[in-house]
Amino acid sequence: MAGQIRKRGERAWLVRVYLGKDPATGSRKWFSRTVHGTRKDAEAVLYGLLRERDLGRLTVPSGVTLSDYVERWLEDVSRRVRPRTAEWYSATLRRWVLPTLGDRRLRDISALDVQMLYQGLLARGLSRTVVRGVHACLRAALRQAVRWSMLPVDPTARVKPPRDERREIRVLTPEEARRFLVAAREDRAWPLWWVLLETGLRPSEALALRWEDVDFERRVIRVQRSLVRAGGRVRFEEPKTRQARRSVPISEGLALELAEEEWDDRKKPYRWRWPDEVQAEVLAGLLELNAERARAEARSGAAAGAAEKKRGAKKAGWRTPRGASTTICSHDRSDSRR
Repeated sequence: MAGQIRKRGERAWLVRVYLGKDPATGSRKWFSRTVHGTRKDAEAVLYGLLRERDLGRLTVPSGVTLSDYVERWLEDVSRRVRPRTAEWYSATLRRWVLPTLGDRRLRDISALDVQMLYQGLLARGLSRTVVRGVHACLRAALRQAVRWSMLPVDPTARVKPPRDERREIRVLTPEEARRFLVAAREDRAWPLWWVLLETGLRPSEALALRWEDVDFERRVIRVQRSLVRAGGRVRFEEPKTRQARRSVPISEGLALELAEEEWDDRKKPYRWRWPDEVQAEVLAGLLELNAERARAEARSGAAAGAAEKKRGAKKAGWRTPRGASTTICSHDRSDSRR
């Protein structure tokens, strides 16, 4: 069933090449071409088309637009990737790609069209990081179109996305870290702030911790899950990669503070505890709102202001974090720069 030659009339032949089944309908797909001449001419055309098919250059001409194809692809890919990844694909393509190229026929999209799309996004003020994300999403979609024999080649393979933005990470100085800890002490989620500052965990990882993830004797925190928000819902998920499931060392001061919080959690349930899914969603929003304010307060506080805060903390019954001298330096570890 690789190919067929059918006589259509005097010195006219129909050459057909089988391209597999349509993934959506299950029907067989054929590429057809009419050849005028002898049967040997038709056979030569057939051999040439079979070679083009084997090289992945032969597709069935179709009027499917990029928008129609993306909808079909998103439906398929959502069954194979995590919900948050599928949501990212959908949001990125619908926001940045389809308004420009969505009405174009899939087979007519060229590498130049894609390159002009990226240049247009950069001209609108989008960062190179965002445009590289657009490239990753569009490439994933069009590569599948090639596998489904809807495109002969992937046009994104011939396009160079903008270079990745490599900016030096700005870390807190020891003095800024001290002020940050003093300021964060006022927040109910104080233990979480210290964990984030010292370990470099992502907020989604820190919000998914449980007391059983903290080894007080070995002074390590085990990252075994993360908080994921997708489709308007929040839930805990296993790490994507083996490297993401890891153990992170903590200072003696933080281990003692967490041990005390864990003890108080058993005695006073209304105190701080690692949140459940609903509480974690609320807390994630609070972290986003309060993080910059806490950093600004930590950085702008003068020596006199910091001393005043410490006096106020003592009046309110707070204490300087134990082991803070070791904690404030841990943010500079290479494994925390993420």
